[in-house]
Amino acid sequence: MRYALHIHEAKGKPYVVEGPYPDYPTAHSAGMVFAKQGKYVTLELFDQAAICDFCSSQAVAWSYDVDDFQIIDRPEVHEGWGSVGNWAACDECHELVEAGDQRELAMHSLKTFFTSHPEVPDRPEVRASVYEHIRKVHGEFWQKKKGPGKHV
Repeated sequence: MRYALHIHEAKGKPYVVEGPYPDYPTAHSAGMVFAKQGKYVTLELFDQAAICDFCSSQAVAWSYDVDDFQIIDRPEVHEGWGSVGNWAACDECHELVEAGDQRELAMHSLKTFFTSHPEVPDRPEVRASVYEHIRKVHGEFWQKKKGPGKHV
């Protein structure tokens, strides 16, 4: 997997793509340089194959139309997270979304996160932080999704 940065002069304005970066830490460090300059930065993960935006499974079968969003965790350094474009889902995550089971979907995402990201240490304090991030991002997904998933 590789990472790209979308660098905006201002939110909602056209952007320039920087990258690709070979890993998350390298992309994050590069993005912080632009954020400190007051630019709006989004990070994009891309690969040859689509992955489920909830659990990172490569068995993507569904797509959800979702309005773009950003969550600013640390406004003093313009650090945040967000989403641009549709969300992909595997069958298991799609079933949880369609059932409206937000808690189980977040728990499933947490369970699979550390398998998909072995570079992140699976310690209680990290697990709590990752879960909080998942809940925030999923909260925006639930607010911004437009209708049921479409089979792809």
